[in-house]
Amino acid sequence: IVISHDGRVPDVVEYVEELKQDFKVVQLFHPYSCYEHPHSFPGNDSSLNQHYLGDSYGNPRSEWATCCKHHFTWMLKTVFASEDLKDYDTFFFSEEDYVVSPTIYTGIVDGLNVMAKTENSTRNGYFGLTVDW
Repeated sequence: IVISHDGRVPDVVEYVEELKQDFKVVQLFHPYSCYEHPHSFPGNDSSLNQHYLGDSYGNPRSEWATCCKHHFTWMLKTVFASEDLKDYDTFFFSEEDYVVSPTIYTGIVDGLNVMAKTENSTRNGYFGLTVDW
C-alpha cells in the first residue's frame, strides 16, 4: 500500500504506523504540504495574488486548490518513478484523505483476476475502480 501524506498529521501518521503491522506500506510525505506551510507557498500566501488578475473566470489564486494540485501531481510523479515499487507486480496507493469502500480489497482482487484472464486487454496493465453510490 502506498500512502501519500499532505503533511505529518500526527493522528494519520499513527494510524498508518498501525497498518504496517499487517501490510507492506510505503509512506510518502509531500515536502511542500499546506499542513506544514499554511502561510507560505503553497498555502495561504496573499503576496501570490498581488498583480494576479485571476484565472479565466477572474477568481483569485486558491490556496486549497493549489495545495491539492501540487500534492496530487507530486504524488503521481513520485509513486510511478519510485524504485521501491519496481519489484512489485501490483500496488495500491491512496492519499490520507481518501475514503475507500469496505469492499475495496474484493474489488482489487476481482480487477486483478480480470486482468490475468484477459491478457493485453488493459492498457499498460492498469485498471480503475468506480463506486456506484
